[in-house]
Amino acid sequence: MVAAIPLTAPLPPPPPTMGYDCDDEANCVVVPLCDESKCRTSLDVRMHNIWYDLSGWRKAHPAGSHWIDWFDGRDATEVMDAFHSDRAQKMLVKLPKTKPEFIPQLEESIGPISTTTENFRKLRAQLVSEGWWERDVVHESKLIAIWMSLLVSGIAVANSSLLYAPFLAIPLTGLFFTQSGWLGHDYVHGIDKFTDKFRQLTTLCAGLGVTWWR
Repeated sequence: MVAAIPLTAPLPPPPPTMGYDCDDEANCVVVPLCDESKCRTSLDVRMHNIWYDLSGWRKAHPAGSHWIDWFDGRDATEVMDAFHSDRAQKMLVKLPKTKPEFIPQLEESIGPISTTTENFRKLRAQLVSEGWWERDVVHESKLIAIWMSLLVSGIAVANSSLLYAPFLAIPLTGLFFTQSGWLGHDYVHGIDKFTDKFRQLTTLCAGLGVTWWR
């Protein structure tokens, strides 16, 4: 590995077979020039302290290969937990592990897990075990009932003969759309079977496409 080039010095042109690889701090090193779509043979991502070789999975990833590529050599535990369903979590066991001889170098490059991150993961695991990730059907029913009552009330008032009907119908309808946004946010980002059934609510009632939002 070639040492990082100081930022104060202009970057010289690399040899024909070499290129630059720069991190988000603009620290650059000279690396062999490579077309990732043809010659990428390893793509290592750490999740829950296990390194996986995702080079064969990257193109099959539903959200696109660019997300997998970005996490090459990084820890994606929080992203995996936050945005992936139970089904996706179970698929991890099918993915190939990184070759053992590569792991020490990967661990050295990524650095140790911070105490804050370790504590967060313990807290999350505790909350999951206590059932905080499970849906409360009664609570969800209340939210949907409030949401529907706002729509029905807004329509009823708007079509009534009340003198101030428009001034009452507008805030009721506005609250309905606001509630649509909040429920839609939950159902779009949700990762359980319940949200799968209501995912299109944000499209039908808030005018926001699910694919665009996600």
